[in-house]
Amino acid sequence: EASSNRVGNINPTLTTINEFATGITAGSAPTGITAGADSALWFTERAGDRIGRITTAGAVTNEFALPTPGSQPTAITSGSDGALWFTENRADQIGRISTSGTVTETPLQAVSSPAGIVAGPDAAVWFTEQGRDRIGRLPTTPQNSALPAITGTATPGHKLSCSAGSWTNSPTAFAYRWKRNDNPIAGATSASYVVTTADTSHKLTCTVAATNGAGSTTATSAAVTVPKPHCVVPNVVGKKRGAAKKALKKAHCAVGKVRKKRSSGKPNRVLSQKPKPGKHLPAGSKVSLVVSKR
Repeated sequence: EASSNRVGNINPTLTTINEFATGITAGSAPTGITAGADSALWFTERAGDRIGRITTAGAVTNEFALPTPGSQPTAITSGSDGALWFTENRADQIGRISTSGTVTETPLQAVSSPAGIVAGPDAAVWFTEQGRDRIGRLPTTPQNSALPAITGTATPGHKLSCSAGSWTNSPTAFAYRWKRNDNPIAGATSASYVVTTADTSHKLTCTVAATNGAGSTTATSAAVTVPKPHCVVPNVVGKKRGAAKKALKKAHCAVGKVRKKRSSGKPNRVLSQKPKPGKHLPAGSKVSLVVSKR
């Protein structure tokens, strides 16, 4: 009841009408109303730039101010995501308010003047654009506004992390899927992933599925490439021959020519090596050793 600043109801037999004004700010002009997923009724206050909530018993529990002054919220509907969606006729925007009172606004083209709005069967809301003679559609599923991102060192044995990215329409859950060259990696379904040797020279991505009451939407990160390993020559001087071999293998190097040389020290110890420690070489490069003997 916009002119009398009230919300009313009528009983199922159409014999009794009740009107409720307490809790509604004077001059608000209640206009549109709809049932919410929280078993309450939600209504627009066209002149007050607010969204109100009233119980079925007639108690106004909240009035939520909209971020845009002069927006004139008009029609309202309950979306498949459990939130309330409404038109902002003068602001050329579609608004969304969660049952906890969080408001987001989506701008439309200038002079759209959205008026009516309804929830469709396709996880979207549909609305009329009074000023442009059009019908508009907005999805109620989560919509990605910033892609997921992979951080960490993309080399075997190191852990990568995937951020969820940024989403509209209030996702309630996120699921992760790591892929190698666009193919799902078995068991890689958490927000982190430890790079393996099988990933060498391949591209890794992380796909995030964001879910709310209306359904799920996915977004995929930019790819990171796992480079071929390099042989960074370790210092093996003084090590036993077997230990030196293990150290070289761990560093993606290989044992090259081994020459034995008499020494007064312990036998089978590395006396010298070539190339010197710290040298960066292609993976599998050979390191020559001089090993002591009696």
